[in-house]
Amino acid sequence: MQNFSEGLPWRESLAEGSRERDEIADPGGDGVISYVSTEDIAAVAAAALTGDGHDGRAYTPVGPEPLTLTQVAERISWVVGRRIRYVETDRTPIRDALLAAGAPPETAEHNSQLYVHAHGSGALGVLNDDVFDVAGRPPVSFAEFAVGAAAPWRR
Repeated sequence: MQNFSEGLPWRESLAEGSRERDEIADPGGDGVISYVSTEDIAAVAAAALTGDGHDGRAYTPVGPEPLTLTQVAERISWVVGRRIRYVETDRTPIRDALLAAGAPPETAEHNSQLYVHAHGSGALGVLNDDVFDVAGRPPVSFAEFAVGAAAPWRR
């Protein structure tokens, strides 16, 4: 979830696009992702590292609902009080951002293809109970996250 408010070190922040152009421009189409908050990842990691019964276990914390980028834009819109739209792009901006950050051409090419596949395929739209089972609480929804993370999206 924090990629939408804090960005990634190798590309323009998605928050900048939301704030300055009222858009989230990314490949992904109608694919869904169960976006997870770093708060949930940290809670699962802390419980697994400090609690009993986690030896040999693997966890995949995910958010509580698979969302398209259009749905993410709708939730951000609600929080900031103006329409943010999802604009589909191809993988070129991802590849170019990786190259500009110093990635070798083969890596940029491969990772941009992987990025598009992961976002567009819906393969990351899985649900599970890991956050609830390990951290003892439900995962943070994107709407809850957006309320607390709205500052970078505001003008």
